[in-house]
Amino acid sequence: MLQTQTVFFDIGDTLVSGADGIWLPGAKNAVAGLLSVGYRVGLISNTGNLSRSEVERLVPDGFFDEFNEDELLILSSEVRAEKPGIEIYEIAIDHAAVVATACLYVGEKQTEVAGAQAAGMKALRICDAATDLPQIQQLLNPVN
Repeated sequence: MLQTQTVFFDIGDTLVSGADGIWLPGAKNAVAGLLSVGYRVGLISNTGNLSRSEVERLVPDGFFDEFNEDELLILSSEVRAEKPGIEIYEIAIDHAAVVATACLYVGEKQTEVAGAQAAGMKALRICDAATDLPQIQQLLNPVN
């Protein structure tokens, strides 16, 4: 079985509170932790008609700077495809330049998790960011 190499997160209500635009508990540490052990980390987010600069005003200061590969920041307004349709996930896989099974999508909506799976990605639905996000690195690298 091919190991996960790239982890894509949704933004709203997965990493950032949709209500007030702050990091959800454990989210920033989850992203940093994955990057620190060599995972490539990106985003797949429905952003409507908002430009990247407009999205930047809705997320914490420096949010996009937490991700080290700009080509892995997939915003629907830039690629003209939206979740849960498989096209946006296929675009993300193409940008990651790996096979679909080397990608993991993490989000809070079951329909979006199903879309990622339909595109061939692994997918994980989170229900409570504070509880679920800190466990992602452990799930990807279980202690034997």
